[in-house]
Amino acid sequence: MSEDSRRIDEHNNRDRSKINRSEKTASVESQWRNIETAPRDGTKFWAFERRRGQYECWYHTDGYWMDHADSEPGPTHWMPLPAPPHGASDVRRG
Repeated sequence: MSEDSRRIDEHNNRDRSKINRSEKTASVESQWRNIETAPRDGTKFWAFERRRGQYECWYHTDGYWMDHADSEPGPTHWMPLPAPPHGASDVRRG
């Protein structure tokens, strides 16, 4: 393989790597949903708000959002929590 061919291959590999990272980022971003669609039955989910980032959250039966710090969160977006790792399905969530 010539030096020029090797350089072209390296360049193409870097481009493919950038595309793969971009696709992964887009995939995660597309999972975020508007908070208006979040469950309001006490189901825990992953929440986001600009002032504090990401955290676990749920809707309290008294009509407000809750988190583990009891900090009166104001999430703007949410996504379901991921499934537990394979073989750990007996671990209780919540």
